[in-house]
Amino acid sequence: MPRYPRRRTAAQIPLPTNLQLQSPLLRLPTEIQQIIFTYALTAPGPVINPALQQELETPVRSLGTALPRTCRKIYHTIPFFPPAAPLYLFTEFHFTHLSDLGDFLYMLPRRRRALIRDVTLSDDVLHRCYPAVEDWKRDHFGQRYQDYWGGITVLKGRTKLSGLQVLTLQFRGWEEPADDSWDGAGWMRYSIAMGIRTAVRRLADLGLQRLLLVAGRASAGVKPWSSVNFVGGLEDIYRYRGFLAFAGDAVGGKDGEPRGDKVIRWTRVGNFLNLEVVMERYLVRNVDRHWTGPSLSAIPAELGWPDRGSLAWSTTYELARYKRITQ
Repeated sequence: MPRYPRRRTAAQIPLPTNLQLQSPLLRLPTEIQQIIFTYALTAPGPVINPALQQELETPVRSLGTALPRTCRKIYHTIPFFPPAAPLYLFTEFHFTHLSDLGDFLYMLPRRRRALIRDVTLSDDVLHRCYPAVEDWKRDHFGQRYQDYWGGITVLKGRTKLSGLQVLTLQFRGWEEPADDSWDGAGWMRYSIAMGIRTAVRRLADLGLQRLLLVAGRASAGVKPWSSVNFVGGLEDIYRYRGFLAFAGDAVGGKDGEPRGDKVIRWTRVGNFLNLEVVMERYLVRNVDRHWTGPSLSAIPAELGWPDRGSLAWSTTYELARYKRITQ
């Protein structure tokens, strides 16, 4: 059998033996050091594909990642600097391809991976890289889409992000097909919907505080209980409705935290659908400090959904039972 080279692993930096007392930076009061480290190691926006060396279309202030390489004292001080490590805790990491996420996590020591709180995954690479040939898209794109999101299991296993709190999935890397017939774009829509469903289903037991799902064009303007709502143009078939229960399984339940204290929120701007499942305590503290409670106290008659709103998870308990039906 062929032997493949081992993947490069994270470098282990020895602990410092020199306190570096001659350094003006390290002689500063702790509070001032914290301000400097936070400014140098945080970005005003998401850091896109940190494992790659590439130029962004919209330049942002570069991270001072050279700072931890100054000496071993600073390298080992920053990740656990009070109150926490700015480079990992206060940064949103955005990956446009799942393989980039895998490479990034594999290169980080476990204790640094555990500090990451906010990750965004998108499917932009599928839209940019695959051929813009209609016949090819119709026959192959849907399957490639399912295969792509099947790789979301990189969040688990050896590279698991044990401290991850917020996960955003952006399903926007596909163009709106004009033909909705089953032998045309309808089949592609179905395959993409199944890819979205697969991605959410494989997030079970992550213990997130917030799961945000962002749709692309042509999001269906109906009840947000199914993955087909993210592609539009398909009938919301009964057996697809376990999708919401899968999203709920990814939120809460960590370290004895109750799973039931969750809120479902959705918004639509035009035909764009954003759906999130979030722990109520996290919502009030970190997302919307003025939120006072769900806007709907019961499931609307005949499931006719407004453009925006929120529901307590307990209200949707009956809908969550669809998970058992679809398994």
